Amino acid sequence: MEENYNNEQENEQQYQYNYNTDYNYNQPQNYNQQNDNGVMSVGEWLLTILATIIPCIGPIIYLVWAFGKGGNENRRNYCKAWLIYWVIQTILAIILVIVLFALIIPASSQYYYY
Repeated sequence: MEENYNNEQENEQQYQYNYNTDYNYNQPQNYNQQNDNGVMSVGEWLLTILATIIPCIGPIIYLVWAFGKGGNENRRNYCKAWLIYWVIQTILAIILVIVLFALIIPASSQYYYY
């Protein structure tokens, strides 16, 4: 019986919160998350670049690497830069296709009578 009472006291102490602690919200908090800032090997760079040629999955992998927590900071920055480049390239390609169709369709719909 005394054993149960001791366990209950330990549980109560475990869940108590001290409201008087000074907490600095301006300081970045470290949640045991370690970013790898080391130099990437040639193999890691080849894997990173090779991921771009996988259709549909490559951009998803780059999104995970760019905005995921942890991981190598060099890879994260490279993936962010590649995604920005990819978005700009896609927008320019869409604009080019629209302009070309706007020029080709009216020219092909004209009839010439001799």
